[in-house]
Amino acid sequence: MLIDGDIGDTDGVAAAAATGEPQTAIRDGVVLVPRLSRVSAPHTPAAPPWTGTVLLTGANGPDAATIGRHLVTAHKVTDLVLVSPEGPADPAAADLRAELAELGATVTLLPVDLTRPGALDDLAVRVSAVVHNPAAPDDVAAEVAALTAVRAAVPDAPLVAVVSTAGRLGADDPREAAVGAYTEAFLRRAGASGVAIGLRPGDGLSDQELMGLFDAAVATGESGLFVLDPDVPADVDGPLTTPLRGIVEAPPAPPRRPTTPSRPAGATG
Repeated sequence: MLIDGDIGDTDGVAAAAATGEPQTAIRDGVVLVPRLSRVSAPHTPAAPPWTGTVLLTGANGPDAATIGRHLVTAHKVTDLVLVSPEGPADPAAADLRAELAELGATVTLLPVDLTRPGALDDLAVRVSAVVHNPAAPDDVAAEVAALTAVRAAVPDAPLVAVVSTAGRLGADDPREAAVGAYTEAFLRRAGASGVAIGLRPGDGLSDQELMGLFDAAVATGESGLFVLDPDVPADVDGPLTTPLRGIVEAPPAPPRRPTTPSRPAGATG
């Protein structure tokens, strides 16, 4: 059990422990538990930020490929700058560059180690928006450095960061959860120009459905949004998925079978 609060508040700690929740927070004597809730589409959606040149980090990852294709085909983005640690020497990043170029985009692929201070200081192109994929999903120090480098290089551009859902839903590896939580907090501090979106591919959504929800999340202008398939069965009583209790109903308990009173050995009816 994880309790975030003043351990000197013995009543609060006792109340938090009594909830049986795997994670709680105590604020002003009130015990809080994490829950996800559905977000309605805004009456006036925010204009998509995909104008001009878009910087796409983590170009060697699967999320970057899905998003890159979507930006070019659905949003008609014609200029992209891709960055990955090895640049053209990375087969996945090189394949993505070739694919996006074949779709009609002008694509620049740069070898950039975002964990290095000032990694993007020499960026020679004006960037109008950024989609950031974690440099290292399980390395908090690397993600701190990467986000700092991106924000320093393009301080005024809208920044959309793909975060792990582990920050909210938990993970077997606490480092992955920490990276997700830090990225989300960083984007909240960025205000209206920063949106953190949690993607969880492979949970029943096609790439097209996933990107449709990605667009809807960007249009809200809010941060800390997660793209999930609510129809996927979830063990909402499990320690890693309790935040889903706000949007997924727990499966009904199986009906209890009537019991037949036992009879002494040798008895007949």
